[in-house]
Amino acid sequence: PLLDAAGKPARLLVTGHALGPITCLATHPSRQQYATSSHDRVLMVWDAASRRLLRASKPFDAPISALDYSSDGALLAVGLGSEPKPGETEAELNGTVMVLNALSLEPVCKDRRADGWIRAIRFSPDTMLLAAASNDRHIYLYEANPASFRKVYSYRCTCRGHAGPVTHLD
Repeated sequence: PLLDAAGKPARLLVTGHALGPITCLATHPSRQQYATSSHDRVLMVWDAASRRLLRASKPFDAPISALDYSSDGALLAVGLGSEPKPGETEAELNGTVMVLNALSLEPVCKDRRADGWIRAIRFSPDTMLLAAASNDRHIYLYEANPASFRKVYSYRCTCRGHAGPVTHLD
């Protein structure tokens, strides 16, 4: 345990992300909770009333660039990647789409199809579709298997033809 100057157990005063500003925020649809991420590659779920950390993920393979809760709050969609720094290519910065169990933060499914980082991610209101907008100018659609207990999402199609990176989804 961490000790203070007097040798007593130290009291934690602040908890938060370790690197850079908060890059994403998603609010739970029915609980007073929200999820955040930053360039530290960690997803954190917070209690809004008490302002306390409820749980944190293990670090992801790339920075988290997009978040969304499903309408029932059971799932969290995560898009990975970040804007390239000098000398880096878009391909090195991921483009992975993941769906997590919102309680355990464990992956339910994962796909890497985009050639650029994921800029936005959204579930449809009935959670049967998931859309991921990428810096590569495409939107990737995933469909839930209705027979699956865990709502496993499979790639359905790519929407092409955008003149520039797709930055938002509503």
